[in-house]
Amino acid sequence: MKSTIAAWRDEYLARRLVAEAKRFAAQPRRHRHALVLPAAGPGSLGDEAMLVAAGDILSRFGIDKLTVVSYGPNEDWKTLGAFGAVVPFGQRYQTDFWTTCRELITYFRDATHFLVLGADVMDGYYNPYEAVRRVIYTRIAAAAGLQTAIGSFSFNDSPHPRSVAALKSLDPATALIARDPVSQRRLQHRIAHHVALGADIAFLLQPAAATPVVAALQTWLTTARREGRQIVGINANYLVAPDHRREDRGEEMVAAYAAGLTEFLRSRRDVCLVLIPHDYRRMAGRYDDLQLLRMIAGRLPGEFTPQVRLIDQPLRAAEAKAIAAELDLVVSGRMHLAIAALGAGVPAAGITYQGKFEGLWVHFGLTGASLDPERLFSPGALASFLRDCTNQCSSWRATIREQNPRIRDLALVNLNQLCQGIRNKR
Repeated sequence: MKSTIAAWRDEYLARRLVAEAKRFAAQPRRHRHALVLPAAGPGSLGDEAMLVAAGDILSRFGIDKLTVVSYGPNEDWKTLGAFGAVVPFGQRYQTDFWTTCRELITYFRDATHFLVLGADVMDGYYNPYEAVRRVIYTRIAAAAGLQTAIGSFSFNDSPHPRSVAALKSLDPATALIARDPVSQRRLQHRIAHHVALGADIAFLLQPAAATPVVAALQTWLTTARREGRQIVGINANYLVAPDHRREDRGEEMVAAYAAGLTEFLRSRRDVCLVLIPHDYRRMAGRYDDLQLLRMIAGRLPGEFTPQVRLIDQPLRAAEAKAIAAELDLVVSGRMHLAIAALGAGVPAAGITYQGKFEGLWVHFGLTGASLDPERLFSPGALASFLRDCTNQCSSWRATIREQNPRIRDLALVNLNQLCQGIRNKR
């Protein structure tokens, strides 16, 4: 009953703000100004990849001014790409969401476009209120006369009812772009709103040039290749554990990865591993990727030290893509590291979770590229999976490179839909 009352209250407040924003719909704008709401704050290289790629393409499409809508206090947006400003909401997004809505109206009065990078939050898996808040922002933007889109997102097969109800309330003119055909089908089945098929915006990210960390790895890889070794990138993500909130799950993951990688290296002496962190967000009771990989590396037998390279520092998203491009295979717990590899023509496989990898494999027509998280803790499963993936590298690589131009075109759908008016005039 309480949740029903809260939903009614939220809808009442949202409608009042929509009515308030409508007063500015006809107001002339001085610039083509886009506000972009990322899926999360700094620390996730996947979210950074989407943000930077979106900014670069929007600038190319003729947007004059780009602004990031921020979430929390003292957020350190080191890599903004083409973005020149940040909406500093501080803690109010979490503690007083409705005041941020009113403040956004003042920004919408001067803006022409609003893009929500939906990623994996629009189905409400992590928190349905995060999906509802993004929809409310979008409804207000549409009422204020902006071209609006929620793009580059996946949708699992058990969405929260609040998320579905929120998406049904969107203005018909708002573009919805799923990042894979499985998500498109799941969402289209539940709402009457048209859902376009796209691909993840991160496919459009340009890799970094030879920064110091990339150049140092390239030197190490040159030696490894001279020895005839196959190079496999490994990422470990704490969230893949089905019950990752258990305090002892981190230790179990470290033990499972260390045992699996050790068995794999013993069976494939011609392989080198590059351990690649892709998320640096610190959360209570959880390890970030770098912490997890440091612990795993510390458990590997010393005999394999020459064959293992840990990227032991924070990366930028463009650096991670440049590193992925140097490898023969990436096996990742983070979908966006897999996207970085695939976008560079490198085969990728995943320790999958939350139903968001399946659509990615469908895009490329890949089979056998997923390991269920439950099997990660079964003796021998990880090593067997890695051997199977390395054996399929050649056939996967040919398929991926054939599909990549089409996937890049689908990634552009997110921004074509948002900027259709501009693009038609150009």
